[in-house]
Amino acid sequence: MRRVLAVAAALATAALAMLAAAPPSAVTDNVPCHSPTQRTLVNPADGRQWPSTIRYCNLTRGHVPVYEKRDAGSRVVGELVQGGAANWFVFENKGGTFKDGAAENNWWASTQADNGA
Repeated sequence: MRRVLAVAAALATAALAMLAAAPPSAVTDNVPCHSPTQRTLVNPADGRQWPSTIRYCNLTRGHVPVYEKRDAGSRVVGELVQGGAANWFVFENKGGTFKDGAAENNWWASTQADNGA
């Protein structure tokens, strides 16, 4: 079954600041996510739908790979073509370390690649 939400490697300056359980003083991100929006997500394999709150988050560049799992060694299922705040994310979790040049990050965010994967 295809995954509806793949995991995108969020670059170091794009760590998501949306953990609802964390007190505001614990959030340290100079480029926080913004614009919480309700959106109906759809599983392309079976058409199942569910409402979710998404947030738009800044990425330092475009053409960010979207991985199947929270590990840069896992299969790339697509990409996020645009950088900046054009991309939405559902939640974040720690995972394997992702390196992009000198930047390093182990926070991963769930999203949908631009190809629908």
